[in-house]
Amino acid sequence: WYFKDGVLVLEGTGPMTDYGYFDSQDHGSPAWYDFADEINMIYVPEGVTTVGHWAFGETTQLSCVSLPSTLELIGENAFQESGLTSIVIPNGITEIPDGMVSDCSQLQEIVIPDSVTKFGDGAFAGCALTSFTIPDGMTEIAPRLFYGCTQLQEVDIPDSVTKIGEYAFAGSGLASVNVPSSVTEIGDYAFDSRALQELTIPAS
Repeated sequence: WYFKDGVLVLEGTGPMTDYGYFDSQDHGSPAWYDFADEINMIYVPEGVTTVGHWAFGETTQLSCVSLPSTLELIGENAFQESGLTSIVIPNGITEIPDGMVSDCSQLQEIVIPDSVTKFGDGAFAGCALTSFTIPDGMTEIAPRLFYGCTQLQEVDIPDSVTKIGEYAFAGSGLASVNVPSSVTEIGDYAFDSRALQELTIPAS
């Protein structure tokens, strides 16, 4: 890898190393962490198959990331607390991991491919999303998925969803939610929010 003029360019192919939070004893921080507050763009080349846990966390000035079509897996908290305003997930990714872009307070857009079938715990928590459509076919809304998304005004929940996890929409900006009749289980405090004025829950 190399870093120049605000751009972090990774090199090589195959899986990336997993990292840990700050100086975690489990994995440690990535070598480019010393430049975390200077990175504006990240380029991950074709041939790379995974983005490691915490790989780009706390890159507070990050505005753009280019991910390859060869990517198969994104690690937990990979972009947590980064400065991203938008991100495009490549086709072929099947799961959005726990905390992937959590606390990205400027993130307003996430492009999700049809290949994604699962969202991890708190994947989008604390983001600046204003609307979101849960993909058709998804059966569960993960715990804390939109926790603290204070700007979230609209969410579309498909009939395929049967379970909504705890705190899924807690602290969000949603004023009204219509839960589809397919849902049979709602976790504790799933809609715990001062902004919520209307909640329609089916008999199921």
